Amino acid sequence: MTRTITVRGRGVAPARPTEALLTLEVAAVRGAAPEAFTEAETRNAALDELCERLGIGERDRTTTSTSVHEYREGVDDPIKWRASYSVTVRLRDPQVATRLLREAVVDVGARVAGGPWWRVGPDDASRLEACRLAAADAERRATVYAEALGLRRGAVVRAVEVGASDLGEDISARGSFTPLDFEAELRPGTAEVSAAVDVAFELEAGA
Repeated sequence: MTRTITVRGRGVAPARPTEALLTLEVAAVRGAAPEAFTEAETRNAALDELCERLGIGERDRTTTSTSVHEYREGVDDPIKWRASYSVTVRLRDPQVATRLLREAVVDVGARVAGGPWWRVGPDDASRLEACRLAAADAERRATVYAEALGLRRGAVVRAVEVGASDLGEDISARGSFTPLDFEAELRPGTAEVSAAVDVAFELEAGA
């Protein structure tokens, strides 16, 4: 009977984020629901036009929520209606992200509802490097176990990728910005890409 050992190798590689996700909200508060909704639609259209001018295509813009509900600032204030649209935008250029943030807030009256969240593209070379490191880690682990058992690590019997993920914290600018004279600086920093693989090795008699 062939003796085998299965180990899990892990690899982590640094990576420069190649895209960002940013969620923007446009809203309007009016005395009647139709008025609020119409104004929110107008601002949402203006946000779409801004994205088009910046080269952000329709497939990179997703409406993540829309709502119309009663709104009251204070307990004794009259009831009004608030309508809103939230749009998540995928950006592949940090410079475009900075410009979008500024112009959306100042010119359209949007607020930042979430993000930016930085991502590493699926074709980035760091992902393959993480895989290579995971395979090397599996070999090292199997060798250590084999030697501890008085055996030698043999040939690979089976290898199964466990999965890959982006590690590291999201860099997010939460809350809302008022339309003041500001210049946002968005820095993607460095992320980490991980990979893991389960590898089965034959165990041979020691020398």
